Amino acid sequence: MRIEDIQPLSAFPEPKPIRDGHVFGNWKYCAELKVLRYRDRFGYEVDLERMETAAAVLDWVFHVSNKTWCSPLDISDLIEAIRALVNPQASLCSWGIANAGSKR
Repeated sequence: MRIEDIQPLSAFPEPKPIRDGHVFGNWKYCAELKVLRYRDRFGYEVDLERMETAAAVLDWVFHVSNKTWCSPLDISDLIEAIRALVNPQASLCSWGIANAGSKR
């Protein structure tokens, strides 16, 4: 790759907003409630509104990963959904530092 091949960030389109019902593996986004609902667990939900700090995001990931029904792929899909919906690196922490007043 040459330096002249690098495109500025403005050349890339903005990501499309995630719509209600979007599926991330076994997780389905419910926009009205702002939750991710697991498909086969009788309505098991991850509350996105409770992800107000990087620590809260990490707590959810580890909490769900300890469930006996949760596979490594389920965790990967959960992390991808959190990245797409919460965008923690931009909204909660950058460069390993919590954003001031990181409550979204």
